[in-house]
Amino acid sequence: MTKSNGSGHKRGRKRKNVWSISGLKERVTALIHDGLLTKKQGEDEILKTIIAEFGEQMAADGLKLSKFALKTRVGQLVWTRRLKDELWNAHRDNLVDTFRTVHAWIPARMIDSELRVLKGVTHTKSMAEFKAGMGVLNDDEMPPDAGKYEFPDNSYRKPWVVSDKPEGLLYIINSPLVGITYPDIKRNTLRRALADARKSDADAVVLTNLIDLWTKKTAGFLAVYRAMVSGIQINPKRFPADYRKEVRGILSGKITDKTIYQTLNERFLEILDGLHKIFHRKDEQGAEFPGPVFIQLCLKEEELIHAGAYYRLRYMSIVEQNRIEGELNIASNQLAEARKDRNNAAIKHWSKEVARLGARKARAIFTNHAGPEYRRYARRIRAWVVKKLQDVIPNGTVISLGSAYYKASRFIVKTHVPRHDKVTDQHLTNAGNNYGADVKRDTLADLTVECAPCAINFRDVGREDSRREADGTHVPVTKYLCVAPSCLEPEFLRDELKDTLKEAHPVQELINDSTFQPGVLVVRWDNNILSYYRMPIQKLDDWDPVRNSAHPGPDGRYIIWLRDTDNHFGAPDKRHIWDPQQRLHHGVTEAFFEFLRRLGVVNPKDIGIHCTAEMDDATQGDLWFKQRYRPDPNLISLLHFTRWHNQMTRDIQRAAEKGNTKDVAQLTEELTKISIGQLLLKGEDFPFHQMMQVFDRHIDPQADVYSAILGNFVRSRLVIRGISKLQGELGDTRDLAAINFPEGNHRIVTLEGADLEGDYMALRLQDRIALRPEWQKFFKDNPDKADFLKEMIRAPRFGNATFGWGTIGLPGSFTYGVRIHGSPARQNSWSDIVDASIKSDLARGDDSYALMKYFTVTFYGDKHFYANAEVETDCYSMCAAGVHTSSYGSTGGFPANNTGVDLFCMPEGGPKDGPFKVLRFSHDMLRDWFRKPWDFDWKKHIPKPV
Repeated sequence: MTKSNGSGHKRGRKRKNVWSISGLKERVTALIHDGLLTKKQGEDEILKTIIAEFGEQMAADGLKLSKFALKTRVGQLVWTRRLKDELWNAHRDNLVDTFRTVHAWIPARMIDSELRVLKGVTHTKSMAEFKAGMGVLNDDEMPPDAGKYEFPDNSYRKPWVVSDKPEGLLYIINSPLVGITYPDIKRNTLRRALADARKSDADAVVLTNLIDLWTKKTAGFLAVYRAMVSGIQINPKRFPADYRKEVRGILSGKITDKTIYQTLNERFLEILDGLHKIFHRKDEQGAEFPGPVFIQLCLKEEELIHAGAYYRLRYMSIVEQNRIEGELNIASNQLAEARKDRNNAAIKHWSKEVARLGARKARAIFTNHAGPEYRRYARRIRAWVVKKLQDVIPNGTVISLGSAYYKASRFIVKTHVPRHDKVTDQHLTNAGNNYGADVKRDTLADLTVECAPCAINFRDVGREDSRREADGTHVPVTKYLCVAPSCLEPEFLRDELKDTLKEAHPVQELINDSTFQPGVLVVRWDNNILSYYRMPIQKLDDWDPVRNSAHPGPDGRYIIWLRDTDNHFGAPDKRHIWDPQQRLHHGVTEAFFEFLRRLGVVNPKDIGIHCTAEMDDATQGDLWFKQRYRPDPNLISLLHFTRWHNQMTRDIQRAAEKGNTKDVAQLTEELTKISIGQLLLKGEDFPFHQMMQVFDRHIDPQADVYSAILGNFVRSRLVIRGISKLQGELGDTRDLAAINFPEGNHRIVTLEGADLEGDYMALRLQDRIALRPEWQKFFKDNPDKADFLKEMIRAPRFGNATFGWGTIGLPGSFTYGVRIHGSPARQNSWSDIVDASIKSDLARGDDSYALMKYFTVTFYGDKHFYANAEVETDCYSMCAAGVHTSSYGSTGGFPANNTGVDLFCMPEGGPKDGPFKVLRFSHDMLRDWFRKPWDFDWKKHIPKPV
């Protein structure tokens, strides 16, 4: 500031400040706004102009304006309070360049200098925190074209190839829900499942419903309930640098009046960190599972992606609104200045600019986002999520959002992801009620796995489809639908959440369900057969790698039951399998027995089977169905058959005359096959003759197989205790046996309840086995076991209905309860056939007054389907029938029958010691084998028998 030279003012006191001269400050300001400061010698020009215009006044007052005084005052003249606020808002909204353009009269160096001053002041509203607070995922690392990301092609016609090998394992790990509370890493179920797959030398792992992450903006007080389930950690290193100290202070308890704010991005990064720990073994041992890991994004990942896209666009809207607001403020200020100066040209310009920016601001609202932009950013975020998951999961490949198809050897496995996350036991029902669409499209997989976000338990059902042969004809084949269990630790979760009543999170509802039974689904293929089972949570990674390569998996022993049911001798719809070697039509059970003979295992040492259970209807009866009034559609008329038979006879004669032995053999086989087949299609009405067929075809020729099974039962030292032993009674017709025959309702109802069925079969087999040399020696060596055959070959019944009750186990080992029932007491669905039985037992309790104190396995027949369900305290399992779909089934609108037999394998040490394995020998497998036998490794196919 220039001081006065001591001369007085002509009207009073002396002036002390040159800036007090009227109009001088305003003129300097105007010159600055004209842009003189931006010129090379701008300050000199301003000083020269001011001296020329105000020189006389300054001289009269004895004042002068030096260059130093001008430089000192310029900053104050430029940076008014209003302009400072405008610059800070421009900085906050990323509009500094716009500020420079509008205020081009301010030199760039002055703007930079003022910004440094302004940024030195503490402001709570920072760009980084604002962005994070909106839930924006940090996808900045993605390339500009990430919005074009698409998943690999995957369909029934183009499945993802797991393995071309003839045998292998695929682990389907459903709902590990990384993000909920878990015990330590050693007990983490996902890690243990991966380790189990590694030890079993699995070909690949499939992950579905991998994470659990709440992405919704608000939750009210329910957020507190969900927090009880959450296992997402708080790592101060993941927070912005200026917030970490406060986070550490809160975590340590030094700060008690503040809370921690964790963004969606930070929570997801914590989940990724957890996945990294789970998938990598400690001490540089490599991946927990070193093979391919196929990842399917499901509902939670989709919610994360769409929330990320929404928050990203919402954040962009806010940034845009702030930018426009900043420009609008600048324009409004300029308009005010123009009006103050009465600058009509400037007023016109800034009025248009204010109107334009106002319209832009009105447009830049959340609801105006263009649909294609949502899709583009969803793909971009999806690409980012895919990259992040693949970065932390060794050999991980994200192959789909939702369902996917896999190819294992010749088999197609579909993993279907439901479109909701409700906790329900209706997933199998929904799948079964809609599988027909895939049949019509010819896209029904050999195994369809329902991968529900919170599956209550494992259950399955068989379904029929057809296969097109090389000659254009179609043959029936059996396929399966199942529900994959959830890979969760129930005991830990129940203990963690025991003090919470309200079920605000699906996991709380899940673990409180009395039928909850978690596990991992293992799919196995060998010997040209596909099978699958639930590996219990308790057994995961709880075993040493098996040295015997024939049995990859837990090195446990099994109690093995052979099951067949509803053979319906005398029925036209009894399914037969042609044996070209013996020139016989076998029923499916008899075909399986012959299959065992051809494998050379019909002896106590090699057969592996300990017990048999046939649940229902050995004979067809006649009362209900009267097949003579419902002829089979493949039965031809007598005249047609006679003409065909005569023509075949003439063809054979001509071939013989020509010496063509090959044609003779072929024609003779066809004549035999069709002639006997036509007799079988006529059926047998007389109940006595039906029972004779049971003796002639089912009991007498198969006595060697039954003998080998019973011999293996004795050899194994297994103990069966019937219900009479459990209750202390002298006897009980319901006593379980090693070989169990049915009291079929078809025959019994036909005979108006005046006769039975299974008792005749049991008596006949007792007689046949008693005559065999190995058993005569047995009784000679064991005179105390004179009643052994009567006790272990039975037709257990409650009145005249199949009811077999008892326990089985090795002395000193786990004891199972076993129920053999002809039919489920209740049924509410043809898609989930045993569901009603599960609910019925929960409502009824234990009518045996003993059996249900044990873990109980219940066998069913009657319904003509493969079906299975495993709950916490019970296992329910149904075998397919010996007949195909009849007019009764087709006209009644029932699904097509499954036909076949199976082996039900129970781990010796109980349900926590290994998986229940159901090895199914369907009609199509037996048909194909008899048509063209392949090498079948029996010992490798079945688990180790006790």
